[in-house]
Amino acid sequence: VSENVQAQNAEAADIARSLAARSPDVIALQELDATNLHAVEGVLDATYAHRYVVGTVGLWSRYPLTDSAKLDLGLGWNRAISVDVDAPGASTRIYVVHLASVRPLEYTARDRMLGELTQAVAADHSERLLVVGDFNTASTDRALAPLQKELTEASNSTVGLGFTWPASFPVARLDHAFVRGLTTVGSSVLDDNGSDHRGIEVGLR
Repeated sequence: VSENVQAQNAEAADIARSLAARSPDVIALQELDATNLHAVEGVLDATYAHRYVVGTVGLWSRYPLTDSAKLDLGLGWNRAISVDVDAPGASTRIYVVHLASVRPLEYTARDRMLGELTQAVAADHSERLLVVGDFNTASTDRALAPLQKELTEASNSTVGLGFTWPASFPVARLDHAFVRGLTTVGSSVLDDNGSDHRGIEVGLR
């Protein structure tokens, strides 16, 4: 599962608890900060023994994490990570990203990060790869097309359009899970749980 938990969110612990209740193997979170990180750690660390947190993004895992790296993707400060999850059978490289926000007539920082992410993925020869997080980019945005040539994203497998933002009445899918070398067996958007984004849950094998 993956979710932007919203900065300075007093409900972060409840959000983490609702995600952990789904018993995923890994939990990717974005927009962590000094206000919510401690609350999230207090919920997840007992069950997920392995974690890697840099800046505002983090990954909690049931399985050991190796080859971790922090990425700024041209932003100037770290807002993405890559790490190998040593799951049974085969290791999977996971990128957790939180691309720059978009304002009216101001999207260059997001597009720069997206371009550098695409280059990193293209140069990554991992057999099993997952890129997940808050892209601040709708599925139909032309800026996403180069990454979509490198990776695939399964359509929403449950009733609905798969929109994730804003949580109260979603009109766009800004949160994505792209894969290579993995088969997506399920993809769904979670219920509103106290953030301004809705989380996504993806089954992979």
